[in-house]
Amino acid sequence: DAVGFIDKMVRPRPNAFMVNCVYPTVFASAMEREVSKDPELTRRVIGLQANASSLCPEDLDEADTLQAEPPDIFAGAMADVHKRFGTRVLGGCCGTDQRHIAALIGKLTDNQKQK
Repeated sequence: DAVGFIDKMVRPRPNAFMVNCVYPTVFASAMEREVSKDPELTRRVIGLQANASSLCPEDLDEADTLQAEPPDIFAGAMADVHKRFGTRVLGGCCGTDQRHIAALIGKLTDNQKQK
């Protein structure tokens, strides 16, 4: 909906979009649903700056401490997003740190070696 709205309101329309502060599996579910309606989204949504927790926003708002999935779990979910949707700008947001990014790099380079 956001891409369609922005496309209607802005000229020239943006070439690409990124999504921020959502866990990779939540992003993947939304993309799967929306790409079935508009396959061009895989070309236009080029990036995900994901948070590190799979908790819902309400639970995260109520948390007393920073929540994060283990780096290898985060990296696997991000690599899956890359593989399924061609998302090529990948990074971290809330709860991610150098361990999450290092695990993501490791996962992506391991996947390249296996090809």
